[in-house]
Amino acid sequence: MKTQLLFLFALLVSLSGNAQCTNIPASETSGNLSYTFVGGSFQSFGCAPIDPTYWMAGNGNSVTVTFSTPQDYPRFRVWGMNTDDTASVMVNNVSYPMNSATATYLPKVVCGISPGPEGITFLNGNIAGSNTPMEGNFSYSDIQLTTTGVNSFKVSGISGAGWGFASTLLFCEPLSNSEYDWESNVSIYSSNNEVNIDINQDLLQSKAAVYDLLGRQINALTLNSTTSSITLDSGVYLIIIEKSGATFRKKVMIY
Repeated sequence: MKTQLLFLFALLVSLSGNAQCTNIPASETSGNLSYTFVGGSFQSFGCAPIDPTYWMAGNGNSVTVTFSTPQDYPRFRVWGMNTDDTASVMVNNVSYPMNSATATYLPKVVCGISPGPEGITFLNGNIAGSNTPMEGNFSYSDIQLTTTGVNSFKVSGISGAGWGFASTLLFCEPLSNSEYDWESNVSIYSSNNEVNIDINQDLLQSKAAVYDLLGRQINALTLNSTTSSITLDSGVYLIIIEKSGATFRKKVMIY
């Protein structure tokens, strides 16, 4: 038990020290990770910053990323997904539903023509493109998994004519919305078997949710009081507080 607690503490320390992302293209090797490709091939489509990408379609084409040491909040980069292109994700060999609580995508970067504000979206627990094949989507997007202790993840094509897996990004800060002064208005801390959440009056009626390391929701509540508590078993959890589309995330450890 002591060894497990030390390992989990190390995860928390590593999170606080990650400031910059390290981009590892799918076409390169690295001491931090290894790629396993099934069914696709490397292609270049005129987007110089990410060419070549590993071109995938439906029918089970996949990329598996295996890390030399467990990673927190890894990201991966996809290119050219349209509405007919869908992909699923597994983390540590377990199905990982893609939604606003388990993952976040950054604004797209256009390489050519890509109408609309987004390049991808999360749909029915999967990743899908936002533009139709007629509109086209010559852009790439980074997706960050909202979980820690990731030994591996697998991205598999479910349907569509094809899209590119470009790279993996490590050592990134977790993403959040800074509309509110969260650090001044929220305090989250553990005590015995409880997580305590203290908030400013301005954040009353916020929604709070608790997730485990695999992104599974453990509990949820509305913060109707400036002080709330949630009883949990021993482990590491991610607390997400949301109000008016803005979110705040914090990891806590229960001993």
